[in-house]
Amino acid sequence: MSVMKKAWFLLALALAALSCKPLPIPAVPASRSAGAGDRDDLADARAVNGDFVRMARYAMPAVVHLYALRENANPSPTLIALLRSRTPLLKAVEAWVRGFSMTSYATVGTGSGFLISKRGYILTNNHVVAEGDRIIVKLNGPDEVGEEAEKLGTDPLSDVALIKIRGDYRYETLRLGDSDSADVGEWVAAIGNPFDFGESFTLGVVSGLGRDDLGMLELEDYIQTDASINPGNSGGPLVNIKGEVIGINAVIYNRAVNIGFAVPINIAKNILTKLINGERIDRGMMGVSLSDLTPELSARLRIPGESGALVVTVRDGSPARVAGIRPGDVITAFNGKKVANYHEVKKASVSLLAGTMVRVGLVRDGKRMTVNVRLTRFERRA
Repeated sequence: MSVMKKAWFLLALALAALSCKPLPIPAVPASRSAGAGDRDDLADARAVNGDFVRMARYAMPAVVHLYALRENANPSPTLIALLRSRTPLLKAVEAWVRGFSMTSYATVGTGSGFLISKRGYILTNNHVVAEGDRIIVKLNGPDEVGEEAEKLGTDPLSDVALIKIRGDYRYETLRLGDSDSADVGEWVAAIGNPFDFGESFTLGVVSGLGRDDLGMLELEDYIQTDASINPGNSGGPLVNIKGEVIGINAVIYNRAVNIGFAVPINIAKNILTKLINGERIDRGMMGVSLSDLTPELSARLRIPGESGALVVTVRDGSPARVAGIRPGDVITAFNGKKVANYHEVKKASVSLLAGTMVRVGLVRDGKRMTVNVRLTRFERRA
C-alpha cells in the first residue's frame, strides 16, 4: 500500500471512530428539595387528617344501630287451612302449634342512635322508633348482640326520641355540644348505619342554619349539611371537629345531591329532663293561622317597610282569642324579638312549652300594641 493510500485509510478509520462516539447525555437536574413552605403545607395536611381520624375514633364507638319491630298483624293459618293446602298432617300440626304459641314481628323501621350516658340513655329520631312495639339496639362492635330498649319519651313535633338500654360502665358516650354556636362552613361528620352496611363516617361542612321551610315538622330549625346522610343514618349524630354532637341526622333531600338536615341538639337538650322522666312534651301554640306580609298588604295596613305575619284566622276559645288578637292584625314581635314572617312566629311558639306566657307585639289599624298570650297545647287540626 502506498504511503498516500495508507494515510487516507487511517483518516477514514479516525472519522468512522468519531462518528460512532456516543452523544453526550444532558445532565438531569436533581429533584427540587422540599422548602419550608412545602413542609408546612404537608404538616398542615397531616394535622387536619389527624383531626378527622381522632374525630372518627372518638365518636363512632358511641353510635348504635336501631331496629323497630312491630307485632305481625297477619294471623297464623288455621289447622284446617294448613290441611287444605295439602301440607302433611304432622308438619301442619307443628306449623299450627308454632304459629299459635309464638309471636312474630316485622321490621318497620331502621336507623341509628347514640349513647349520651353510661346509664344507657340513647338519643335518636322519633320517626325511627315511633312505629315499633319493640326496639332492638345493636352496639358498635363485631361481637355485640342485639339488646331490647325501653322507649322513655318522644317529641314528634321536633322528631326527637329517647330510649334506654341496661346501663354499663363500658359504654362509650358522646358529649352534647351547643348547636347555637355552629357556623356555616365548619367541618362536621354524619355517623350512622346507612343501608344497614354498618358504621359509616361521612365528612362535610355546615351548609346552612335555621332551615324552617321544609314542611316536614311543626318545629323546624334544621342544620343543613353536605355530609352524606342516607337511609339508616337517621337518628345518628352530627358531630363537630371536637367530637361534640351538634345535631341529630334526620332528613334526606331526595331532589338534590349532598343536602341533608339535622335537628339541632339544643332542641333535644331543652326537653331532655322531661324525656328521661317519661313526661309528655306539650309544645305551645296561640291558635291562629298566619301568612306572610306582602308589600301590598303592608301599604294597605299602614305598616310600610315592616316585616311580620298577618293573622288570617283566630280559633274560637284559643289563647289568641282570649288575648284579643283579631284577623287582620300583624304580628311584628314575639317575646321581645322581631319576627320577619309567619315561619318565625310558628317556630317561636312551638319552641316553647304549653302554659308559657308570651308577649306578642301587634300592629292594628296603624297602631302598635302588645298583648300577653298564654300558650296552649299544640294540636294538629284534621
